Amino acid sequence: MKVGYEPNLATSLVSVSVVMKNLERTYQRSSEVRYRILAGEAVVVRQDVAEVLVLSEVGARVLDLLDGKRTLADVRDLLLVEYEVEQAQLEQDLDEYIHNLKDAGIIHSSEGAG
Repeated sequence: MKVGYEPNLATSLVSVSVVMKNLERTYQRSSEVRYRILAGEAVVVRQDVAEVLVLSEVGARVLDLLDGKRTLADVRDLLLVEYEVEQAQLEQDLDEYIHNLKDAGIIHSSEGAG
């Protein structure tokens, strides 16, 4: 009988390794993206596909910090000061959010490899 869930340690270690590697990367907004902060949310316009997205306050802050100069570690460190969150949770959430922004065409790697 199974009593509880035991996470797969190997998968967890691989996941942490990928997150840690990505923390040294820099990202910037795509040139086709425009955004404005309105009432604590970001209204993002992707001109190339005529799409409008709304980001939360935290999402808007992350987008604002992605200037092509700061690494994700820099962004993480700033967010740790500004918000009450555990570092491991923030790193995991930041990694997932970055992937979502990349998939939506809102940001790209400043190094051109992402």
